[in-house]
Amino acid sequence: MALEWFRLLDGILPLIKTGELDYAVCACEAALCETSESPFRIALECDFTNPPEDVAAHIAEFISRESSKFEIKCLYAETCALLSNPGRWFFNLYAYDKQCGDDYYDWLAYFASDPFPEFTLIGMEKLQEVYASDAIRDENLRAQSMICDAIVLTKFQRLMQRAAPLIEGLQVPLLASVYDMDFIFEYRSNK
Repeated sequence: MALEWFRLLDGILPLIKTGELDYAVCACEAALCETSESPFRIALECDFTNPPEDVAAHIAEFISRESSKFEIKCLYAETCALLSNPGRWFFNLYAYDKQCGDDYYDWLAYFASDPFPEFTLIGMEKLQEVYASDAIRDENLRAQSMICDAIVLTKFQRLMQRAAPLIEGLQVPLLASVYDMDFIFEYRSNK
Protein backbone atom coordinates (compact mmCIF):
# COMPACT_ATOMS: atom_id res chain seq x y z
CA MET A 1 0.00 0.00 0.00
CA ALA A 2 2.84 2.41 0.71
CA LEU A 3 3.73 2.65 -2.97
CA GLU A 4 0.13 3.42 -3.98
CA TRP A 5 -0.13 6.00 -1.17
CA PHE A 6 2.99 7.81 -2.38
CA ARG A 7 1.77 7.69 -5.97
CA LEU A 8 -1.52 9.28 -4.88
CA LEU A 9 0.31 12.00 -2.97
CA ASP A 10 2.67 12.61 -5.88
CA GLY A 11 -0.38 12.95 -8.11
CA ILE A 12 -2.29 15.39 -5.93
CA LEU A 13 0.62 17.58 -4.82
CA PRO A 14 0.86 19.45 -8.15
CA LEU A 15 -2.92 19.94 -8.07
CA ILE A 16 -2.72 21.34 -4.54
CA LYS A 17 0.17 23.64 -5.49
CA THR A 18 -1.75 25.03 -8.48
CA GLY A 19 -5.03 25.36 -6.60
CA GLU A 20 -6.84 22.72 -8.66
CA LEU A 21 -8.50 21.34 -5.57
CA ASP A 22 -11.63 19.98 -7.25
CA TYR A 23 -9.34 17.74 -9.31
CA ALA A 24 -7.32 16.81 -6.23
CA VAL A 25 -10.51 15.77 -4.41
CA CYS A 26 -11.61 13.74 -7.45
CA ALA A 27 -8.23 11.99 -7.64
CA CYS A 28 -8.45 11.01 -3.98
CA GLU A 29 -12.02 9.82 -4.31
CA ALA A 30 -11.12 7.78 -7.40
CA ALA A 31 -8.29 6.15 -5.43
CA LEU A 32 -10.74 5.23 -2.67
CA CYS A 33 -13.14 3.71 -5.24
CA GLU A 34 -10.32 1.44 -6.42
CA THR A 35 -10.01 -0.13 -2.97
CA SER A 36 -12.15 -2.87 -1.49
CA GLU A 37 -15.48 -2.03 0.12
CA SER A 38 -15.09 -0.57 3.62
CA PRO A 39 -16.69 1.87 6.06
CA PHE A 40 -14.32 4.53 4.71
CA ARG A 41 -16.36 4.72 1.50
CA ILE A 42 -18.68 7.09 3.39
CA ALA A 43 -16.08 9.77 2.60
CA LEU A 44 -17.47 9.80 -0.94
CA GLU A 45 -20.77 11.10 0.45
CA CYS A 46 -19.34 13.67 2.86
CA ASP A 47 -17.97 17.18 2.51
CA PHE A 48 -17.46 20.16 4.75
CA THR A 49 -20.70 22.12 4.79
CA ASN A 50 -19.61 25.22 6.68
CA PRO A 51 -20.69 28.27 4.68
CA PRO A 52 -17.54 29.87 3.21
CA GLU A 53 -18.87 33.22 4.44
CA ASP A 54 -18.74 31.98 8.05
CA VAL A 55 -15.19 30.68 7.60
CA ALA A 56 -14.19 34.01 6.01
CA ALA A 57 -15.71 36.02 8.86
CA HIS A 58 -13.82 33.94 11.44
CA ILE A 59 -10.52 34.44 9.62
CA ALA A 60 -11.21 38.18 9.15
CA GLU A 61 -11.78 38.52 12.91
CA PHE A 62 -8.45 36.78 13.52
CA ILE A 63 -6.68 39.09 11.06
CA SER A 64 -8.21 42.16 12.72
CA ARG A 65 -7.09 41.06 16.17
CA GLU A 66 -3.56 39.98 15.26
CA SER A 67 -2.81 42.86 12.86
CA SER A 68 -3.25 45.27 15.78
CA LYS A 69 -0.21 43.58 17.40
CA PHE A 70 2.18 43.09 14.47
CA GLU A 71 2.39 43.24 10.70
CA ILE A 72 1.08 39.91 9.41
CA LYS A 73 3.13 38.41 6.58
CA CYS A 74 1.39 35.04 6.31
CA LEU A 75 -1.59 33.10 7.72
CA TYR A 76 -1.96 29.37 8.24
CA ALA A 77 -5.17 27.38 8.80
CA GLU A 78 -4.57 23.88 10.13
CA THR A 79 -7.10 21.21 11.00
CA CYS A 80 -6.83 19.21 14.18
CA ALA A 81 -5.23 15.80 14.24
CA LEU A 82 -7.98 13.70 12.67
CA LEU A 83 -7.31 10.49 14.57
CA SER A 84 -6.98 12.21 17.95
CA ASN A 85 -10.17 14.23 17.60
CA PRO A 86 -12.78 12.12 15.79
CA GLY A 87 -15.63 13.61 17.81
CA ARG A 88 -14.97 17.15 16.66
CA TRP A 89 -12.95 18.30 13.71
CA PHE A 90 -11.88 21.93 13.75
CA PHE A 91 -9.19 24.24 12.49
CA ASN A 92 -6.82 26.62 14.19
CA LEU A 93 -5.36 29.83 12.81
CA TYR A 94 -1.80 31.06 13.06
CA ALA A 95 -0.25 34.35 11.95
CA TYR A 96 3.40 34.99 11.16
CA ASP A 97 5.52 38.12 11.18
CA LYS A 98 7.58 36.66 8.32
CA GLN A 99 7.19 34.07 5.59
CA CYS A 100 10.17 31.79 5.18
CA GLY A 101 9.57 29.93 1.94
CA ASP A 102 7.30 27.40 0.37
CA ASP A 103 9.46 24.34 -0.11
CA TYR A 104 10.31 23.68 3.51
CA TYR A 105 7.56 24.30 6.06
CA ASP A 106 9.21 23.75 9.45
CA TRP A 107 8.92 27.52 9.99
CA LEU A 108 5.16 27.05 10.49
CA ALA A 109 5.89 25.99 14.07
CA TYR A 110 7.16 29.52 14.86
CA PHE A 111 3.99 31.59 14.68
CA ALA A 112 3.72 35.04 16.25
CA SER A 113 -0.01 35.03 17.01
CA ASP A 114 -1.80 34.36 20.25
CA PRO A 115 -4.28 31.48 20.62
CA PHE A 116 -7.60 32.14 18.90
CA PRO A 117 -10.88 30.23 19.23
CA GLU A 118 -11.03 27.08 17.12
CA PHE A 119 -13.54 26.89 14.27
CA THR A 120 -15.63 23.72 14.25
CA LEU A 121 -15.89 21.98 10.90
CA ILE A 122 -19.22 20.37 10.03
CA GLY A 123 -20.49 17.99 7.36
CA MET A 124 -18.06 15.11 7.81
CA GLU A 125 -19.65 13.59 10.92
CA LYS A 126 -20.35 10.22 9.30
CA LEU A 127 -16.68 9.90 8.37
CA GLN A 128 -15.70 11.05 11.85
CA GLU A 129 -17.72 8.12 13.23
CA VAL A 130 -15.56 5.79 11.13
CA TYR A 131 -12.42 7.47 12.47
CA ALA A 132 -13.76 6.85 16.00
CA SER A 133 -14.46 3.16 15.28
CA ASP A 134 -12.27 0.07 15.28
CA ALA A 135 -11.97 0.40 11.49
CA ILE A 136 -9.27 3.04 11.92
CA ARG A 137 -7.03 0.48 13.64
CA ASP A 138 -7.75 -2.37 11.24
CA GLU A 139 -4.54 -3.07 9.30
CA ASN A 140 -6.62 -4.56 6.48
CA LEU A 141 -8.24 -1.13 6.00
CA ARG A 142 -5.04 0.90 6.29
CA ALA A 143 -5.09 1.84 2.60
CA GLN A 144 -8.61 3.21 2.84
CA SER A 145 -7.88 5.19 5.99
CA MET A 146 -4.80 6.76 4.44
CA ILE A 147 -6.73 7.72 1.32
CA CYS A 148 -9.43 9.23 3.55
CA ASP A 149 -6.78 11.38 5.19
CA ALA A 150 -5.99 12.77 1.73
CA ILE A 151 -9.70 13.27 1.01
CA VAL A 152 -10.16 15.24 4.23
CA LEU A 153 -7.02 17.26 3.44
CA THR A 154 -8.15 18.25 -0.04
CA LYS A 155 -11.74 18.95 1.00
CA PHE A 156 -10.52 21.18 3.83
CA GLN A 157 -8.21 23.02 1.45
CA ARG A 158 -11.08 23.46 -0.98
CA LEU A 159 -13.19 24.99 1.80
CA MET A 160 -10.35 27.45 2.53
CA GLN A 161 -10.04 28.22 -1.18
CA ARG A 162 -13.76 29.04 -1.35
CA ALA A 163 -13.62 31.20 1.77
CA ALA A 164 -10.41 33.08 0.96
CA PRO A 165 -11.80 35.55 -1.62
CA LEU A 166 -14.48 36.53 0.93
CA ILE A 167 -12.03 37.35 3.75
CA GLU A 168 -12.09 41.03 4.52
CA GLY A 169 -8.60 42.39 4.96
CA LEU A 170 -6.77 39.40 3.48
CA GLN A 171 -3.66 40.82 1.82
CA VAL A 172 -1.16 38.09 2.68
CA PRO A 173 -0.82 34.43 1.70
CA LEU A 174 -3.20 32.01 3.39
CA LEU A 175 -1.84 28.48 3.74
CA ALA A 176 -3.99 25.48 4.64
CA SER A 177 -3.32 21.86 5.56
CA VAL A 178 -4.13 19.06 7.94
CA TYR A 179 -2.11 18.67 11.13
CA ASP A 180 1.19 16.88 10.50
CA MET A 181 0.91 16.84 6.69
CA ASP A 182 3.22 18.86 4.46
CA PHE A 183 0.81 19.06 1.56
CA ILE A 184 0.07 22.75 1.84
CA PHE A 185 -2.31 24.78 -0.27
CA GLU A 186 -1.49 28.47 -0.63
CA TYR A 187 -4.00 31.14 -1.58
CA ARG A 188 -2.72 34.54 -2.68
CA SER A 189 -5.12 37.43 -3.05
CA ASN A 190 -5.10 39.45 -6.27
CA LYS A 191 -6.17 42.57 -4.37
